[in-house]
Amino acid sequence: MRVFIAISIVVASVSSASAQGTMKITPRTAEDMKGDQAAQTAWNERCRPTVVEDREGLRRVKYAERDCDLSRFNTAGN
Repeated sequence: MRVFIAISIVVASVSSASAQGTMKITPRTAEDMKGDQAAQTAWNERCRPTVVEDREGLRRVKYAERDCDLSRFNTAGN
């Protein structure tokens, strides 16, 4: 089972004239990670991703539902 790890990146301020900016990285809280795990579990149950190999030997991911490839939890082919 893969572990989903994410870091929230918040852009605090960006100066368009100088193209320099300040980024603040905030760690994920236990509540955020628990919510992400629940969302990922729901996505896996709904989409049921499977990896198949085509004639050229390329690995392709197939889903049980539409638009599952647009999710941030789409890591089945990695």
